[in-house]
Amino acid sequence: MMRPCKKLRYHGGKTVPVFLFDGSVLTPVQELLRLFRVDRVPPEAYATTPLFRRSSGVSFTTDYVREVVRFLMRSVGLPPGLYGGHSLRIGGASAALAANVSEAVIRAMGRWDSDVYELYLRGSLACARQMGSVIASTSYEDFEAMFDHEEFVRF
Repeated sequence: MMRPCKKLRYHGGKTVPVFLFDGSVLTPVQELLRLFRVDRVPPEAYATTPLFRRSSGVSFTTDYVREVVRFLMRSVGLPPGLYGGHSLRIGGASAALAANVSEAVIRAMGRWDSDVYELYLRGSLACARQMGSVIASTSYEDFEAMFDHEEFVRF
């Protein structure tokens, strides 16, 4: 279940299917069972053990996610100060745009309830190539030459 908008904390959620590259649907219950087989936690500790946690057992925090993103950027030679937790939202929205995902779906998956998602979209080379290809291959008729030019003046 996922809230339809981050601001609607007390609203009911909805089920959102997640598809894998091969077209199959990710089954969260199956994946959790697989996680529990790999990451063994005693059944008596289920209620008090965070699902997403560091090796020390402490749950992930926003600061920790930010640290991991910056560490990864530094490790690939990019300036870590330019990246943070929101880089994941920017990257996800931009990848969806490059994949030609509709803006309505980008908004829904990012749980944006306004057009603010547009602030997260970044152009990419793949996006520019695709748009250039569409523009270059679209037939076009110039209607302007068919009409006399008349200027309309407001009174």
